[in-house]
Amino acid sequence: PGVLNIDVWHAWPKKAELLIGDYAEAWPVNKKLKYEIVGDGKLLKSDSLGTWILGKSDFSIDLKNLNNLQLKTYTDRKGNTANTLFWANARIVISSGKIIRLTELKTKAENIIPIVQSGKDYKGGPVRIAGDGYTDIAAAEPENTNKPGIITLDLNGLNAVKLIGLIGGDWVVGNEEQLRKTVSFRTSGKQARYLTVLEPYEDKSLVKKVTALSADELHIELSDGRTQHIKIDQLGGKADALGVKITEEKNGKIIREEESINK
Repeated sequence: PGVLNIDVWHAWPKKAELLIGDYAEAWPVNKKLKYEIVGDGKLLKSDSLGTWILGKSDFSIDLKNLNNLQLKTYTDRKGNTANTLFWANARIVISSGKIIRLTELKTKAENIIPIVQSGKDYKGGPVRIAGDGYTDIAAAEPENTNKPGIITLDLNGLNAVKLIGLIGGDWVVGNEEQLRKTVSFRTSGKQARYLTVLEPYEDKSLVKKVTALSADELHIELSDGRTQHIKIDQLGGKADALGVKITEEKNGKIIREEESINK
């Protein structure tokens, strides 16, 4: 066994929107998150959510005339569930209009599992919350789940007026290259046809170039000098009328022909 590589050649339509994503594999990351933002002992915001792949919560909090700020997180992490919780793009807006990153300020962390590398998740990979990448992050995973993880910030002298940011769960944890990918193409109109060539291989690909001559025809050039012409009949018709013809040439001579007709 070896490594499976797959090249995807999108041929038709010639203009389309490309979307590449990570396959939603069943990783042990699902957990419940409750968070509280507390100023001078007063609860300013509280919310709860699930943090599997799409869970996140944005916040914008008034900090005027406050001296102390606490960010609290609670979770029900169990068993082998990965550490995933992060505050992301948390900013303090001061009275002059200047915006200061929370990570630039001196804070005190209690019962928070620290990250090893700044800007990375708990396994050294990129942090993605609900599909968006973040590098300005602060760890939020409680070490002891029987009590909250707390980040405390002294606001004295800052003239803080607002806290903005979001919180959520990281997915994928660690190296993203280990995940299977999904590829999709999108276009708009009353009807559409799509021609895509997939080439699976282990070490070296053969396909050099793919050209769509129309919505029913493909011309494929291989690195060893062969060319393949693929003609599809009734692609837009009934399924039982579909037909495919493949003609393979090298040095101007036909070396193989294959035809499949559904009758």
